[in-house]
Amino acid sequence: METTQPEVIPAVPVATVMPGPIELIKRAYTDYRSRFHVISKVLAVSFLASVFQSIITFTLQDSLGLYLLASVLAFIVIYISYLALVIAVADEQNQHADISALYQSAWHVFFPYVGVFILTTLTVIAGLTLFVIPGIAVAIFLSFSMYVLVVEKKHWMSALTKSWYYVRGNWWKVFGRMIVFAILMGVLMIITEIVTSLLGLNQIGPRMFMDGYNGGEKEISLFASILSLAIQSFIVTPLGIFFFYLIYKSLREQKPIELQEVEEKKIRKNIYIIMGLGIVMSIIIVIVLGTLIVTLLPQIFPTPGAEEVNTTLSLL
Repeated sequence: METTQPEVIPAVPVATVMPGPIELIKRAYTDYRSRFHVISKVLAVSFLASVFQSIITFTLQDSLGLYLLASVLAFIVIYISYLALVIAVADEQNQHADISALYQSAWHVFFPYVGVFILTTLTVIAGLTLFVIPGIAVAIFLSFSMYVLVVEKKHWMSALTKSWYYVRGNWWKVFGRMIVFAILMGVLMIITEIVTSLLGLNQIGPRMFMDGYNGGEKEISLFASILSLAIQSFIVTPLGIFFFYLIYKSLREQKPIELQEVEEKKIRKNIYIIMGLGIVMSIIIVIVLGTLIVTLLPQIFPTPGAEEVNTTLSLL
């Protein structure tokens, strides 16, 4: 007797509705509070690295070599901490219980992250050369590449392609939620600056100077600078990562996890086209600007004695 195999029915994406921006912020804050004991040490490392970078910006400007070395080291620590924070946020099963495990995982994906970051930046810049709106559109499409890298272990173009796939059809929803979050965090930073100024907290501690501010120097209180960094490190950045992760999670639940090969090739082709057009536009912009500079520079900054030479030649 012939046995029949049960028919395999393809998985259907779960029809979920993306929460609104306020609901996302509430959930992000709730998750932040519940996971604070795990991520607080990572936030502290990131904060100290940011303070170190802020200090060397004002103290090592005269020593270019030391300044560049210290800046690179600070950036590496900051971005590895950023990756560790993303891993902690995405680790809903608490597999990384201590900070050393988080940083080991972050180090393993650091160089793939650099590759994804470079590709994303180049694509967004390419979009910006095609005018501002395409650049913004591309930035939104690729905004979840890092989460795809960390959660799904997709590297390089695969991370960009998957992010584009998730956002497609949800662009306005994602954009609107990002705008609301950016406005609320911007208001928080403005309120902090106003309160700091009213209470005179910006007068506490040593003074630092930023050269070239409106043609002179702007005094910056070290205390005020550290306070601003603390708010960014312990509130804005972690809330932003939780917020973006919740959007990514919602987008992923709405679509099949496995992207079809034909569809993936089509999306990659679009990204490559944007990159190619961006490169062409960049070359055209450089040529046009170079021509304008060469043409207008002698008129703006005439060479000494050029008028006398021209007068002599005209008399001859």
